[in-house]
Amino acid sequence: VSQSRYLSYAQILKLPNSKQGVFKLIHHLKKISSSANAIPHIVCEATGGYQNIFVSLLHQHHVLLSLANPSHVRDFARASGKLAKTDALDAALLQTFGEKMQPKPSSQPPTELILLQELVRRRSQLIDSISLHQQQASHLSHPPLQRNARLLLTQLKSHLKNIDSLIQQHLKKHHALSANVLRLSQIQGVGPITATTILAEMPEWTVYRDWE
Repeated sequence: VSQSRYLSYAQILKLPNSKQGVFKLIHHLKKISSSANAIPHIVCEATGGYQNIFVSLLHQHHVLLSLANPSHVRDFARASGKLAKTDALDAALLQTFGEKMQPKPSSQPPTELILLQELVRRRSQLIDSISLHQQQASHLSHPPLQRNARLLLTQLKSHLKNIDSLIQQHLKKHHALSANVLRLSQIQGVGPITATTILAEMPEWTVYRDWE
C-alpha cells in the first residue's frame, strides 16, 4: 500500500486512500473471489499511518491481509534487483513479495490500540488547528476579530488539554500500552508524547508487532 494506490490481483487498480476507495477495492475483491473461486490475500506495507483506514476496513470485512515490515520489503527489493520507486512498481513488488515470502495473515489490532490511534490523531488535528489559527490571528488588526480569534484559540487549547488527559487515562488503564510508551521513552530524544505517537501509528515497532 502506498499513500494512495493499491494493487489488486494481477491488475493495477488505482484508488484513493480513503474509505470510499477501500470500499471500491473490497467490492472488486469480492468479484475476483466469485469469478476465480479463490480467496484474495492482500499484502501491504506499514507506511507510518497511511495504511490504517485500509487495514481497519479490510479486517472489518474479513479480507485476508498481511501487514509487511517495510524493511523486509526493502531487503526483498534489493535482493530482487527491483529498486525503482513508482506506485505501480511498488504494488507489483508487494505482489511478488507476497507470492514468494507467503507472509502470515495479520490479525485485527486490539481495541485499546485502535482507540489510542484515534486519540493521537485527534491530538495532532488540534495542534495543526491551533498553529493555523495562531498564524491567522497574528495578521488581524480589527479588535472584535482579535477577540474572536483569542476565544477560538482558548477553546482549541482546552480541547487539546482534554485530549491529553484522555490519553493519559487510557494509558493508565492499559498496562501493555503504558509499558511500551515507557520503553520507547528511554530512547534518547524521545519524550512521552513522541513515544505515544510512535506506539499509536507504528505499533509494529513495539511489543504490538503482529498485534501480539
